Amino acid sequence: MLDPLVLRLFLVLSLFSAALKAGPLADAINTLDMQLLAATYSDGKIDRLLEDAGSELPASDRRAAAVLVTLGVLRPADLDHPPRAQKKIQAYLEIVARNHPARLGRVGDAGLLLALDRDWQHDELVDDRLVEILAAGLTSGVITGYDVRRQGIYDGFAPGGTLIYSHSSRLHLKQLLALLAAEGLSAWVYATPKTAAFLYREEWGTQSNGIRILNSGVRIIEGQEIAVLFRFDSSDDRGRFHELILKYAKRDSKDETGLIASAWWQPFYYTDAPLAGFEPISLVILGYGGLEATLTVLEARTGAVVNAFRDSAVSQRIQRVWVNPAFHRFLKGDFK
Repeated sequence: MLDPLVLRLFLVLSLFSAALKAGPLADAINTLDMQLLAATYSDGKIDRLLEDAGSELPASDRRAAAVLVTLGVLRPADLDHPPRAQKKIQAYLEIVARNHPARLGRVGDAGLLLALDRDWQHDELVDDRLVEILAAGLTSGVITGYDVRRQGIYDGFAPGGTLIYSHSSRLHLKQLLALLAAEGLSAWVYATPKTAAFLYREEWGTQSNGIRILNSGVRIIEGQEIAVLFRFDSSDDRGRFHELILKYAKRDSKDETGLIASAWWQPFYYTDAPLAGFEPISLVILGYGGLEATLTVLEARTGAVVNAFRDSAVSQRIQRVWVNPAFHRFLKGDFK
């Protein structure tokens, strides 16, 4: 039997097959169970929230639109562009219906930064047998690093609009989210804990924390990070995100100023669709005991990595993604 919310969602999305008109806005409010809130909105409040937009809409839809603006589903200007409003409402209803466990909110939400202060329970991502398998790959030189997170946590997103950015500093992530809001980027934000290990580059200096020397003498950096997935409202915002990272969150010299907290020499982020300047790589994803290790691999080395773990007690799958230029250089041995 279909969940009532899912059934109502299907009916509302069916109504959006035509251009935005009287009915669908109010139906969206019904699906979100916001009718009682809408009934409290006075004409003055509606006019203030909608500014001069949507003046041709019936009163019932103007009321519904004012609630959707309050919830952050729409901006007033969207009402004068029905296809854009339709797309935003569809996306919002789908996201609410899915109720993804990693969802934090939207860029610009008042409580978004506070949500990063939770206990991320990184200790649940430690499995000695999996670490042993991965350390062997680092020691042999077949891989340069790995991430471990909950298996399948970011599977199932519609292709083409997501970007995953990882960092170890909560303060960095808070400042980044505030920066995105200040620059007007629109995105849903998801976050999940991950542990990471990668080869240490001598050029980074001795200030790096979490350095561990393997039995082979290979030096690696281990740490706890958060992998943040952005689902942008506009695919163009992926490019704007990259520009902001280059300007404010990527270090190019030791004494560089004007950066947000804990900017890395080689920030790590990738997207699931081609993006100007980004390079295609392979994610070799190893599954073991409810966890997955993600190996970032140059495409030319994919076969060698797959073969290296073929006889280990892990499942394997491969995903093609497009990674930022700085991290692509890291995979090729550069430190910037």
